[in-house]
Amino acid sequence: MEAFSELFGRLSNRVRGEGHLPDSPGNIVIMNHLENHMDTLLPNEFRLTLDSHFVSSMILYRRYGEAPVRVVRKPELGWFGYQQYFDRLDYLYVYPGEVDEEDQDQDLTREKRNRQFIERAAAHLKAGRNLLIAPEGRCSYTEDSPGPFKAGAFRLATEVEPEPLIVPIAVANFDKRLTRTTTAAIVYPPFRLSDQLGSVADKAALFAFINRLQEEYRGYVQRAIELADS
Repeated sequence: MEAFSELFGRLSNRVRGEGHLPDSPGNIVIMNHLENHMDTLLPNEFRLTLDSHFVSSMILYRRYGEAPVRVVRKPELGWFGYQQYFDRLDYLYVYPGEVDEEDQDQDLTREKRNRQFIERAAAHLKAGRNLLIAPEGRCSYTEDSPGPFKAGAFRLATEVEPEPLIVPIAVANFDKRLTRTTTAAIVYPPFRLSDQLGSVADKAALFAFINRLQEEYRGYVQRAIELADS
């Protein structure tokens, strides 16, 4: 976190809305996830996800003094650089369908994997650690961000007691060459899912809310673009 803070401190960036961060950690922080510029590609085809490292180091680490626990897709076969990096930092994995069949944990059912994830994620939240999740599960370019949201981050919020706050952060321009652009991030007011739904058990209401939030996020990202351009 300190190394990334030093790196980003040398580049042009703007952050707004830090006052919306909750007083205490133990929250689910969601963000839109951007592609990386090809300048960040290493010989082993590993690319640092600079937008999530920015949010982790320049916003959450600065506020709470501890890195968040990132939730990431299980790397596909052959993505050794990603696998080693994620394992070393003890990130939490979610399993997309394309890695299920040949993964070393193939003896686990999807239901068991999901339950293990919820248990580990809940333990982090209850211990006062932030989780950082990109609900899209994929990257997109700033102008097209965000892509469709998946339900995982929000389903997790319904499984944890006490119910965690969800903190939205929108980022822009991390898909550009960072030495030639200004990046931006805006923290938006946190909320509890139960305050947005009549019942967290109502699946139809949950998915309707997720779709509304994704549309709202387009405005969030647009404001981050405007902040970078100001």
